[in-house]
Amino acid sequence: MDQTLPPFHLAIPVTDLQKARSFYRDVLGCVEGRSGDHWVDLNFFGHQLVLH
Repeated sequence: MDQTLPPFHLAIPVTDLQKARSFYRDVLGCVEGRSGDHWVDLNFFGHQLVLH
């Protein structure tokens, strides 16, 4: 039985974008993609995570 999770997109509102970005990138090791002044895309272990 194949138990792989299909890729998903998850958007999370945060109160401090820089702290959240640092946590996901530096602590969890997620790779940062595109970003703007009020949002950042991250590769969350093969899934798309958007912090805004």
